[in-house]
Amino acid sequence: MMKYKSQTIWQADNSWELIISIEGFNDIFSAVEFSVKSFKNLSYDSFNRELIVQINNSYRSILDSEVLVGKLKPESREKLITDAEDFQTINLSIEQFWSIPELNGTFECLTYRVVDENDNPVNSTIQHLKVLQEQIKAIKSYV
Repeated sequence: MMKYKSQTIWQADNSWELIISIEGFNDIFSAVEFSVKSFKNLSYDSFNRELIVQINNSYRSILDSEVLVGKLKPESREKLITDAEDFQTINLSIEQFWSIPELNGTFECLTYRVVDENDNPVNSTIQHLKVLQEQIKAIKSYV
């Protein structure tokens, strides 16, 4: 049975990008629902040296294995719009974030995606619409 990952892409100070991957979803629907509804806030707790994400009304520490850190390449600094190719992967543990001022605070969520167990993107737009459709049905059934 194929498993899916929810990936959210966060940015700090326009020069850093974090990709948070949460694994273990049995279907695309669950991974999309988690991505859409769950991620509200990502911040670095410099006191405890932890990366914390808000999921619904609770908080969870992100593990080093769940985060990929990218730094904007020097030749891409003048671009108005950047994409994945403009960032180089940096081997950096979450504990080391405290030493980089741009990573020592909060992050802005740019987008989300769902990938399969081989890290191939899946078309989640249709699945996202299905999530919303199910939510509308649930609301209507209570009214």
